[in-house]
Amino acid sequence: MKKIFSLFTALLFAGSMMAGEYSLTNANIVAAGSGASGYQEWTIKDGANRSWKAYAIKNQHSKATSSQHFLQIKKYASNTAYYIQIPDLEEPIQSITMTVSNTSQPMDGGSNTATLFFSAKENTSAAGSGVVSGTGASSVTIDASSLGLTTGYITAGGAVRIWDVVVTTTAASAVATPVIDGEAEFFESTSVTLSCKTEGAKIYYTLDGTDPTAASTEYLGLAIKLSEAATVKAIAIKGEEKSNIATQKFTKAPVYASIEELVAAGLATDTKVTVSFSEVEITNIFVNKSDKRQGLFLNVKAAGKDVEIYYNSDEVPAAWNIGGVVSGTIQGTWTLYNEQWEIIPVSSTWKWTELTYNVPAVIAIIIPTTSYNAPAAGISGTIDVTYNNIADLSSAAVAFYEEDGTTPATYAWLTTSFDEEKNVKFTVAATEESEARVAYLKVYVGEVYSELVTIQQAKFVPAYATLPFEFDGGKADIDETQGLTQSGLDSDYGSSPKLKFNGTGDYLILQFNEDAGQLSFDIKGNSFSGGTFKVQASADGENYTDLKAYTELGDVATEKIDIKSGVRYIKWIYTEKSSGNVALGNISLEKAKDPTAIDNTAFETKTFKTFENGQLVIIKNGVKYDVTGAVIR
Repeated sequence: MKKIFSLFTALLFAGSMMAGEYSLTNANIVAAGSGASGYQEWTIKDGANRSWKAYAIKNQHSKATSSQHFLQIKKYASNTAYYIQIPDLEEPIQSITMTVSNTSQPMDGGSNTATLFFSAKENTSAAGSGVVSGTGASSVTIDASSLGLTTGYITAGGAVRIWDVVVTTTAASAVATPVIDGEAEFFESTSVTLSCKTEGAKIYYTLDGTDPTAASTEYLGLAIKLSEAATVKAIAIKGEEKSNIATQKFTKAPVYASIEELVAAGLATDTKVTVSFSEVEITNIFVNKSDKRQGLFLNVKAAGKDVEIYYNSDEVPAAWNIGGVVSGTIQGTWTLYNEQWEIIPVSSTWKWTELTYNVPAVIAIIIPTTSYNAPAAGISGTIDVTYNNIADLSSAAVAFYEEDGTTPATYAWLTTSFDEEKNVKFTVAATEESEARVAYLKVYVGEVYSELVTIQQAKFVPAYATLPFEFDGGKADIDETQGLTQSGLDSDYGSSPKLKFNGTGDYLILQFNEDAGQLSFDIKGNSFSGGTFKVQASADGENYTDLKAYTELGDVATEKIDIKSGVRYIKWIYTEKSSGNVALGNISLEKAKDPTAIDNTAFETKTFKTFENGQLVIIKNGVKYDVTGAVIR
């Protein structure tokens, strides 16, 4: 007798369902737990309170409608499985029927067709499979009658949306169906083991796809070694009782004599292959953000792009360069990643040195990096040079050009030499010029020239501001303003004062190279409360004293502070944030007044001058002033 388990109708109807039928509405697919590696874990309860678990592609639920909720899964790849797990139904599963559609993106490496798989593990394909085509909703059925599974995993090639699942079973036999275990896709060989949960049952098997009987080969516990593709069938027998027949197909990875032959085969993504190749040119080298050389692009086209050999656990040898050629054999996976076809070696012990690298017979001077930047303070550096098939390097030289790469030029501020490996060592002299300067050169041996190399030196920007100084810009203007440096400032306010201090330790420093007079700036608090904001001064940029501390700030206020002689740095700093931000702008700093320009007649009769610690001090009505008129505290 057959029974049907369905991920289809409402839990609201669960009380009316017959025994052995379990159901949900797609509306129950509404919540997900946390997940990693780009998926979320979903747990779904059917009418008998059984759990259907799913690892579905993250965020796809946001595309659901009020009447159609779905899970989106795809075939196991890159150590991440997206699947639906059928609970243990305790009876052999005969078939699985699903209402599905593909997404708007192509499936299976560029086609509009995807294959759905059912297997005992979440990361393998099994004999039971079905195909879905087109972009509209359709029904697809997987025949699982030969697998003998009472539970398992549904995976897919391509990204496929699944609305409902109907599982059909048969009554369990008195003898459990054998379990066939082994690597379904293999390279040279694989080992297959058989097992049965029924104690005392004997297992018989065939390798040619025929149904086994008690007259077939008995499994005695030793692994079966397969070196060619085979269909393994197994039956368990105890007395007069027989189990259902279990079936598993084992396929050997196809072997290709060249990458061109592999490309022409038109395989689906995530297919295991063995491929050999000889003297294939390297057109580019993939370097990740951490400067690890993890891939080679080869001069063989697939979907209009060079095929890449990619391996993220071992770096491409430093001696391998663009224009070189590689040879070898790879056992790996043929994979489409972000529209780029890749061959990924599968062994965790594989090394790039298992391939052979050679410099081709092409005569060339190769410079991987042809643009160098130098600071105004000058710099020394090295231009790496590869001389392909040039035996005598004694005449290696550097030629200087204008920007067109043909007109000779001279650059007094740039000197070059060769090291022992005939790489070019260069030195850029320091500059105090207000504009950047650029030099162009080529490396040559005889009549063989490299590409044009550009060396650009940044314009000279003094570290300090000249007085008088004014600034009312935003954060982006600070780097272009002499004397200003900042740390931690947030995005600007829309109007002056623009600079935003929003965290403890945020600061702005103004450096200048002569005595200053009065400092003026606008300051404003935005929900500022409970914290401290300070203005500080320093002679050396390391030891600061407070000029003013703010614990309350509201609307825009203009502050004026007289700066003492010897001060060369002013710092605005959010020393302690409780809540709110501080805005700063309209900064100006005057030059110190000339002491000789003081008009003595302006002082009253109680005003006189004296010297303290070698500095002129003016005492007016008992108050001390310096030569700028600032009060000495």
